[in-house]
Amino acid sequence: MGEGSTLLVVFGLLLGGAVGAVLRRTHYCFMGALADLRLFGSRRRLRSYALALAVALVGSQLAAAATPFAWPQTPYFTAPLYGLGALAGGLAFGFGMVLAGGCLSRALTRAATGSLKAWLVLLLAGASGMLTSALLDVWAPSSPGLLGRLAEVWQQRPGWALALAFALAAVLAGYALRDPALRRFGPELKAALALGLLVAAGFALVGLVSGGGTGERIPATSVNYLRALVALGSGAGGPLFAFMAALLLGTLAGAALAAGPRAIRLEGLAGADLVRHVQGGLLMGIGGALAGGCTLGVALAGAAALAPTAWLATLAMMAGGVWGVAYLERGRLWPPFAARSAPAETDSSAAG
Repeated sequence: MGEGSTLLVVFGLLLGGAVGAVLRRTHYCFMGALADLRLFGSRRRLRSYALALAVALVGSQLAAAATPFAWPQTPYFTAPLYGLGALAGGLAFGFGMVLAGGCLSRALTRAATGSLKAWLVLLLAGASGMLTSALLDVWAPSSPGLLGRLAEVWQQRPGWALALAFALAAVLAGYALRDPALRRFGPELKAALALGLLVAAGFALVGLVSGGGTGERIPATSVNYLRALVALGSGAGGPLFAFMAALLLGTLAGAALAAGPRAIRLEGLAGADLVRHVQGGLLMGIGGALAGGCTLGVALAGAAALAPTAWLATLAMMAGGVWGVAYLERGRLWPPFAARSAPAETDSSAAG
């Protein structure tokens, strides 16, 4: 293993450990934010996500300006099927994460404390994601096209990207901090700041290792659990494979350590929701392969890269998540967003 690969393994373990600990300690959950919105009219956890994206946007674009990683080669700018893949994949992933009781980051924190259902979700998401990616490579290979040209603009004009990132971050932060409770140093604010900084740190760490003295530029990447599962299953090798594998292991370790030994208990596969977990894992793998990753990988890292397909996939994940919650609530798939009797909108946080 070369020096660059060794550093990426170390960085991956440290980054994954920090993300796992934050997810466990703050109970951050993208699906939970959508459930709060649909069931209780609460936007607090959604505002927390908006603030995390604001931090990730600025931090990631600063990392891009300061380090030599390559935006044009990152998968966010070579997404399969362009907008169609992002839209269909985002919907499938969002619906699937509701059936599975949370997205892949949530599954990792549950798996770290002994949930066999979470391990099953991760296995199925990785397998279906790997198969979908292989089929896409044959039938619909990714092509940079307009997205690649946009990535080259960001690479050659980092000042433009920074200006757009600051503008978007200001809007997102303004929306998030409208809730006075979010301005207090509670779990939602801690999760937003920590995850935003960690996503940016992932880009920066890969960028610092990029080249490794060989002149090779490593594609820009950060936290992306669906791509990590696919890479681990395929055994592709190389420095990015090492980083992704270390990221998964670090996240499991960080979540387990943050939970403590008393929280670790075996949660079996029996139960009425087992079928939903199977369906959710498969949908997340298929949808994530089409959309370019998981909620952290697309809705934070991909959006922070200013990739248009990541923004589209994020909106689709939100729609799919709300649709999934409505389905579990009503027992019907259609109409997807039927009105419901709900309390007046509030920013109070719902447990989840």
